[in-house]
Amino acid sequence: MTKTMTLLLVVGVLLIGTSMASLLADPAQPAKSRKIAAGKASLWVPLHIPGEIFSGTPVSGSVIMGSKDDCDITYDHFTGVYWSDRIIPASALFPTPAYYKVSDQTGGMLDLGQGNMAKTRTIKLSAEKPCGKIVRETLNVIDLYCGSSRTHFAIVGMQDPYMTRQRVEEIAKTLRCP
Repeated sequence: MTKTMTLLLVVGVLLIGTSMASLLADPAQPAKSRKIAAGKASLWVPLHIPGEIFSGTPVSGSVIMGSKDDCDITYDHFTGVYWSDRIIPASALFPTPAYYKVSDQTGGMLDLGQGNMAKTRTIKLSAEKPCGKIVRETLNVIDLYCGSSRTHFAIVGMQDPYMTRQRVEEIAKTLRCP
């Protein structure tokens, strides 16, 4: 092999090596999210979800994030985080009083990592709008318990093209107990 070929081979290997190293060393960009408080705990929600409406106390309350028209009685998009010192019933998770429960199906256990287990459930809701239109919604719910603060949490997402069960799980995995 001539000196020129050897030099080209070494330069090529260095170029490929530095490109691979930059791919491995450059960490993935974090998902665009914001931190919210839920009672004494905190969690991260996607940035595009509408602003929070807090209600309650550090012992029992909710953070509602959703969008609806001002004069509408149902939500177009809805995500909620609820906390209480008692188990949270399905009726407390309805986005507005206009909804009524059609069914409540308990799912399996979900491993959130770091030894945290959660229960899943699906709540089917319906509401009749003043115009007579019937709206049917599905709530994906993940129920967690923080033993350190003796607090029950429910992370709820109304099923739509973006807020799938997997997205609700991603939010639940970020919950940090006090």
